[in-house]
Amino acid sequence: MPDSSAEKTSFPLPRGLIMLSCMWITGAWILCMGPRGPLNSMSDDHAEGLRMFSVTLMLGITIAWPMSRLLLRRFTAPIRQSLLDCIVLICSVEVTLWPLRLLSEWSVDRTLSITNILAGWILLMGALVALGAGARGWTCRILIVLGALLLTVCSPLLTDAEALQWWNPVDLTLGVSTIDPERLFGMSPWPGRTAVVQLLLAAIGAWTVVLGARILTRSRHDDLAISGSFE
Repeated sequence: MPDSSAEKTSFPLPRGLIMLSCMWITGAWILCMGPRGPLNSMSDDHAEGLRMFSVTLMLGITIAWPMSRLLLRRFTAPIRQSLLDCIVLICSVEVTLWPLRLLSEWSVDRTLSITNILAGWILLMGALVALGAGARGWTCRILIVLGALLLTVCSPLLTDAEALQWWNPVDLTLGVSTIDPERLFGMSPWPGRTAVVQLLLAAIGAWTVVLGARILTRSRHDDLAISGSFE
């Protein structure tokens, strides 16, 4: 006989997310690179295609993923499932972008910056997805989706593209993946390192808030249960 306690604590693996992320990456590659012949890493069109490919991945992280999760049914274990989503997406980004060094002029430092930026936004959006997926009503979910959409679309209009703010995902990805040496922030060995560190700190802060809220909510429910047992 199956263990009923194990069934209650188990949660489904994100097979749908894995399939959709693979489809998104494939579609982004076809859209940005097209059916071209042998690739030349020195080609301007090739370099621009890789930049657009990186931005398309970022759009999937900040818009498509939250929408697909928050506009569906409520998670049974929002924090664990969101963390599992983050692991799946980060692994997908890593195995997709690092081989592109063979097709581009990206250095190890620049590739590390790009992957860290995408991973940082995955963690940041993962915290928001966990917050919204655990909400009982639709208001919180819709507000998070709208906030992510407005931040992604409007932030490039509010800041200078050269400034590279961590909360501007599109311009940050474009700036770090550029091949123009004059825009590499004084030929920094790690392009955009300040923005990357700020982004990772913001992601850690967001997850701290989510986990803290979860602990407080659980303690509150335990207190209510204890007080109810004495009535």
